[in-house]
Amino acid sequence: VLGGAESDSERPIQVGGAYTVDPAAFGCQGAPAAPQYTALGHLHRPQRVKGPGVIRYSGSPLAYSFSEAGQAKSVTLLDLAPGAEAVPEERYLSSGRPLAEWNARGGYEEVMRWIEEGRDSRAWLDVSLTLTEALTMDQIQKLRRAHEGIVHIRPVYTEAERETEDQVRLSELPVQEMFRRFYERQTGGAQPDDALVACFLELIEPEAEEKEESA
Repeated sequence: VLGGAESDSERPIQVGGAYTVDPAAFGCQGAPAAPQYTALGHLHRPQRVKGPGVIRYSGSPLAYSFSEAGQAKSVTLLDLAPGAEAVPEERYLSSGRPLAEWNARGGYEEVMRWIEEGRDSRAWLDVSLTLTEALTMDQIQKLRRAHEGIVHIRPVYTEAERETEDQVRLSELPVQEMFRRFYERQTGGAQPDDALVACFLELIEPEAEEKEESA
């Protein structure tokens, strides 16, 4: 319905090619009064839409994506009588696990501190943390063991200082340096450790030998 606020988790739908319906369509033509209450579905956010009578989305009882983080979920109760005004009563729900988004500019250490403090202990978490180096597998495992509700871990890398070597052609660089630059670009500034570079060199070694033999 026109005026309803959507969330990222709703499936886009169309009815007869129309994306929205004007709330005025819910008024009964020729009737002496508008409907007392119009109950709407599909949108997950509980909300009222301006129009004839009382028009509301009750919202979903659970959050379905992190775009709904922070929303209070509820059910709606109504006692209706002919000619009386509809007064919806919201009953808030507490049994489901809430969703929370963390943006830890202090990196891994800040996330661990928040977990130790008991922050959002019951929630499902979408965690973004600012880093200068890639997380190790050990750090990722420690985060997930420390809080069972972590769903996403999103590294955000700071802009690394780049050396001014624009004059050097990429093809003239050693292959390990080419890999380091590629990794840095793909990860937004993170630096690969020596073990990862060594693993890459081992993987491409057979290909390099084949090229030498064919030459």
